[in-house]
Amino acid sequence: MLCRYTLVIKRDGAPASYPEYVGYEALHIFPKGRPRRLMVRRPEESVYVASELNVSGRDPRLSIVPPNVSAISTLGKTDVKFFTAVVNGVRNVQSNIAGADPWRLGTDAVIQLYRNNPHLVDEVSDRLRRFDLGIEKMSVIQAHPTGEWLLYFPHHGLIQPVPLIAESSGTRHLVQIFPQLDFVPRKGSLAIVDALDNDFHIALTMEILNWFRRYDTNPDDAQVICSLHNTSVLDSLEKEEVFIVEKNTEGATICYCAGDVEGLRRDSNLQKQYRGGVLGGLPRFG
Repeated sequence: MLCRYTLVIKRDGAPASYPEYVGYEALHIFPKGRPRRLMVRRPEESVYVASELNVSGRDPRLSIVPPNVSAISTLGKTDVKFFTAVVNGVRNVQSNIAGADPWRLGTDAVIQLYRNNPHLVDEVSDRLRRFDLGIEKMSVIQAHPTGEWLLYFPHHGLIQPVPLIAESSGTRHLVQIFPQLDFVPRKGSLAIVDALDNDFHIALTMEILNWFRRYDTNPDDAQVICSLHNTSVLDSLEKEEVFIVEKNTEGATICYCAGDVEGLRRDSNLQKQYRGGVLGGLPRFG
């Protein structure tokens, strides 16, 4: 069922020192395509919660939500069952967004993850073999005499395995983000990945996206939301899977689905339409 969460953050005044607060918050579902309110929250008012969630309008928990905190978060922590489930679901979201640049686990943390989860070593080794990079597998090895744990990659035709630091940027990127991409399908949750295609060939990018499309690798309908810059990927996506991000002259950013672009047919060449300016979102020069 389609759900829509709306959150408006306000600040009374221009300086960044002015405190922020929630100006509006709502959660709607769309049974049979029509919106139904599950939760609505406005300043200086008690939170409205739909009757089917078994929370009465006089429940004291509805009036204790701090002005600068999400109502869903607060109600989830006070054991309102529906919102507790929502909060637990959000906790399983995996993301590399932390500031202006994509965040990556440090090398030591990545190695520790693979040491503690042998299935991850087997899974990433299988993926690397399928990508035909000449890599036979990945191994977690303790170096002597330092005792340091390192990742090594035996290659076809090479006598000595290659350490992670000497691998290509694409291989290093895949090894670093794979634990997150593996976790999400196992939990049926959500991955939000900025610049997924950094350092990847377009074929590798599509293979990763296809992990979320195939039942054998994603039986619980996990989802991935990612930003991409290689427009070649548009040739392999449906218009409902593509969202365009565009910034106007005032610096405000909007996001819209390619499926909402008027006149765009399902059999349209999305890359050609994008390059031709039909979809919008093209950078301007000069």
